[in-house]
Amino acid sequence: VPYGISFPQALGTPDQVYLVQPADLKAVALLWLPRPGLPAAAETGVGALLIEFPGQVQPDLFIKMLGPDATLEPVQVNSNPGYWISGKPHGFFFLDSKGNAREDTFRLARDVLIWNQGSLVVRIESALGRENTLALAATMN
Repeated sequence: VPYGISFPQALGTPDQVYLVQPADLKAVALLWLPRPGLPAAAETGVGALLIEFPGQVQPDLFIKMLGPDATLEPVQVNSNPGYWISGKPHGFFFLDSKGNAREDTFRLARDVLIWNQGSLVVRIESALGRENTLALAATMN
C-alpha cells in the first residue's frame, strides 16, 4: 500500500493481515484472534479487527446510515477527531483521498471506534467496549 501501516502496540503483531481493494481504494485489515484480555466479538468471533485506508471521516456523511438503533459519540484518539459508534450493525460514509464521498463497504459491525490519523481513516472493532478500545487506540505506532 502507498502508506505506512500502523497498529496498536498493545495488541502485538497481528495474527492475520489482508489487503482489501474495493474499487480504487487500498485498505489494510489487521486481525487478532481472541485471547485472555481480548474476548471474541459475537458477530465475528475475532478478538480485534483494525482496518485502515486513505480518507477522512466526516460525521455528517455517516450519521444518516446509523439509523435509530445506533449511537454516535465524538471522541479524541491521539489528539485526532474520532467517533465511537455502538448499537445495531451499521455502515458509514467517508471522504476518499480525492475528496469523493464513499460508502464503507468493508463490513457492518456493532461497536466501532473510527478516527482520522493523518491522511488515513482507522477503524477498530472488538468486544472491548468504549474505554478499553480508546486505550488500545492510544497505543497506535
